[in-house]
Amino acid sequence: MTSGDTDEVKQHVAAHWGRRAAHFDEDFGHSIRTPAERAAWDRILDLVLDGRGVLDALDIGCGTGFLALELATRGHRVTGADFAPAMVAVARRKAAERGAAIRIEEADAALSQPRRAALSSEEENSLIVPPRSNATACGMLAP
Repeated sequence: MTSGDTDEVKQHVAAHWGRRAAHFDEDFGHSIRTPAERAAWDRILDLVLDGRGVLDALDIGCGTGFLALELATRGHRVTGADFAPAMVAVARRKAAERGAAIRIEEADAALSQPRRAALSSEEENSLIVPPRSNATACGMLAP
C-alpha cells in the first residue's frame, strides 16, 4: 500500500467516524444512561485507579470523550486524541459544556512513536488508555 493509498483510506475512515459523531453517544457503551451503568463504570474505574493519586491520562481514540470526561471528573489531568475531526469537535464541545479541563487533540496514533500502553506506565503518575485497535501513544503527555 502506498502513502497515497493510505491517505485515501484514512480519509474514508475519518469520514465514516465523522458521519457517526453526532449520534455516537447514543450507541451502547458510549455513554452512561442508567444507574446500573453508572455503578458498573464507577466500580471499574475505582478498581483501576484506586490509590494512584492524580494521574496524567492519555486517551487515544477518545471519540466523543466519554472516558476522558470520566477520568477528568475524578480529578485527573486528561489529554484525549482522535483521528476524526468530527469526533474531536464533539469531545471538545462536551468538555466545554461540563467545564472539564481536558486537552482534546486531533491526532493520528498510527504516525506516532510507539510507547508502552498499559494501565501502569513506567512513570508513577501516568495512565495511558490504549485504543481498541492500536496500542501506540501519540506522545502528547508532558514529560
